[in-house]
Amino acid sequence: MISTSNPRSRFWSLPLIVFLTLFLHACQSPEDELTALFQEWEEQMVLQDPMLATSLGDHRFNDRLADSSLDGVMERAETAARFLDRLEAILSDPGARSALSEADRLNAEILVLQLQDQVESVALGDHLLPLNGWWDYHATFAELPNRVPLNTVEDLDNYIARLEQFPAYNQGYIDRMREGIRRGVVRPAEVFGDYLASVEAHTAGPPEESGFVVSVDGIDVGATTESADSTDSEPSDPTTDLATTTDFNTDD
Repeated sequence: MISTSNPRSRFWSLPLIVFLTLFLHACQSPEDELTALFQEWEEQMVLQDPMLATSLGDHRFNDRLADSSLDGVMERAETAARFLDRLEAILSDPGARSALSEADRLNAEILVLQLQDQVESVALGDHLLPLNGWWDYHATFAELPNRVPLNTVEDLDNYIARLEQFPAYNQGYIDRMREGIRRGVVRPAEVFGDYLASVEAHTAGPPEESGFVVSVDGIDVGATTESADSTDSEPSDPTTDLATTTDFNTDD
C-alpha cells in the first residue's frame, strides 16, 4: 500500500495509476472493448435524442428535447468523431480485427459508416438545412401527443415540460437556417412550393382546438400537490411559437 504521508510516494502514485489503467485496458479483449464501445454509443444516442429514448422505451429523459442549437450539433459531431477514432483503431489492428466474430465486424463496420455520415454531414453543412419538405422538425413535433406516454400525472408533467422547451428548440433550428443563409447554404425556393401550409396547419384556430391539447380523463391530476400545480398551469403554446417559423420562411 502506498503511503500518502510521504511526498515521494504521492509522486509515484499517479504513474502507477496510469500504468494500471493502461494494463487493464490492454487485458481487455477486442470483443469486450467493442461491446463496451457499442454500449457507450447507445447511451450517447439516447442522451443526444431524448425523443428517440422515449420511442425505445427508455423513459429517463421523457421531460427533455434534443439540443437543436448550432453548439449542440457541433458537440454531437465531436462526440461522433471521438467514437469513430476509437472504432477505427480497433478495426485497423489486424490482431484485434481477426479476433472479432463476423457479426461483430459487420456491426462495427456499419457503425463506422453511421459515424462517418454524422461527422461528414456537419462538415458539409447539412445541419444548416433542417427543412426539406418531406421530413421536418415542426411536423414531427406536432405528433408529440401521439409519440409519448400520457397515462399518469408524471407523464403529463413531462409532456408539459417538453412543450415549455419548444421555443428554444424551434429557435435553435431557425438560428441554424440563418447561419445557412449567411454561408449561402440554402435550398432553392422551388423545392418548397406551398410549404408554408404545412406550418400554418398547426397554427390555425384557437389554442384550445390545437392538436397539442390532450385529455386528462382517467388521470388523477390531484394525486400530488406539485403535479396538480403543474397540470393546472398554462404551458407554453407551441402553436404561437410555430408562427415564428412561418415568419422566418416568409421574411428570411
